Amino acid sequence: MNNNLEQLSINKNEIINFDYELAEELAQKKLSLELSNDKLAKAELKNQIKSIFGKDNEPIRRIFDLEVERQKLIIGENKVMKALENNQDIEWFNGQSANYEKSSNKFIVQDNGQEISLNFGDLISDINWHKAYKLDKNCPIEFKKQYLQILVDNKLFDLSNQQLAIEKTEINQSNNSAIDQAYQAAKENLENQIESAGLLFEKMIQGLLLKISNDLPQYQLKIDRANIEEDVEQKIDFIIDLPKKYRGVNLEETEEEKIGIQFTLKDKASVDYINKQRQVASSKKRNKDFNDLILVSVPVGNELILTKYKEWQKQGKPAGGPEKLFSTADKTSFILEILKQTDLAENQEFKKDLERYFRE
Repeated sequence: MNNNLEQLSINKNEIINFDYELAEELAQKKLSLELSNDKLAKAELKNQIKSIFGKDNEPIRRIFDLEVERQKLIIGENKVMKALENNQDIEWFNGQSANYEKSSNKFIVQDNGQEISLNFGDLISDINWHKAYKLDKNCPIEFKKQYLQILVDNKLFDLSNQQLAIEKTEINQSNNSAIDQAYQAAKENLENQIESAGLLFEKMIQGLLLKISNDLPQYQLKIDRANIEEDVEQKIDFIIDLPKKYRGVNLEETEEEKIGIQFTLKDKASVDYINKQRQVASSKKRNKDFNDLILVSVPVGNELILTKYKEWQKQGKPAGGPEKLFSTADKTSFILEILKQTDLAENQEFKKDLERYFRE
């Protein structure tokens, strides 16, 4: 895509290579001119953006507008990071107050009229449930910077996923009806925040993994969400990074192993599970970005998941997410099942640490 491109009309049979670098450049320019009195420069930029990305309601213009939101976040994050390094606190977003308690290395929050003690991992996992916190002045600067970066990264991920969803469903369709339908369904899930048992439980599992990845750092476990393309085309729900020593299988000579997880509630004897096995096996042959792809079955009933979620809602959505309402035994079992094909699942010290952590 070139700067002198006329207003685009999208032909469904034509591949449009959206120029994200150009969008980033013009979004930054647009934001830098917002406080300027240079009306001529503003008008010229407005016309340039319209000629390249079209009118407000067109798909490529909506992708560009999302890029503007991304750049706003990045600029804001840089500003706050610099302030934190100078020991200055800046009110950047609204969030519940979390008071740091040095003696316990925990955070105290007021939740439904009660004081609740949270680990740092609880604060991180709550981002999944659209709950943010303002860390008080007693909180170490490194905690503040880490929390801010994770919070912003999650917001940037969501915006990028929205961009990708528009691109895959409204601009560059695959001409494969099954894939196009899968992208459309994924896009609707993003837009409507679908609360099916499967999607809710996937978020709960991610929440548990985020907690232990932050609060049990000795195991060097990392967890990332899969984007819409990884979900649809590579059959990946989320991504786990583990040091090679915990993998148990020497797949490649790397310090860390990147594992794509396809998650299901289906029983291993079911036809749906067997079909998912085939899909994952096919994706595994094509995939070069991951050291391994694993299908994990955690056969928990839909009714139990929805009951826990509704109970959490009824309680006023307390800190820690609905995953906290499961028993220590259940939470430990879920994590060990997810990590079943790794050495961590057989590591007795890890099991003890999990049980101790979830019991607190």
